[in-house]
Amino acid sequence: MYCRWSFGILLWEIVTLGGTPYSGMKSGLLLRRLREGYRMPKPRNCDENLYQMMLQCWQRRPEDRPTFSDLVEQLKGMMEDKSSYVNIENDDDFEYEVIDSDDNDDMDDDDAFSG
Repeated sequence: MYCRWSFGILLWEIVTLGGTPYSGMKSGLLLRRLREGYRMPKPRNCDENLYQMMLQCWQRRPEDRPTFSDLVEQLKGMMEDKSSYVNIENDDDFEYEVIDSDDNDDMDDDDAFSG
């Protein structure tokens, strides 16, 4: 049931080109705000239909969220419509986490993904 909430977050991250969800909010405040009905605002570069899909995924009651089959059908419809749902430009409204590359200078790419 939480996977559908996470799918909405994934959509938001894709639209914002890797923006940090709930940026700057401490976990306690975030939980309280979510229970009060707070949802992330629609990114400026996002189509209203795609944002509505995110909001459906973020319904408070899991049984009110769309099934993955429903989401697949909605996405198929969007693909067939061939409209532009995302403006692929970096939006200065979003914060992006900065990873200091100096921390891992001695690690090569193969080491980073080996278990």
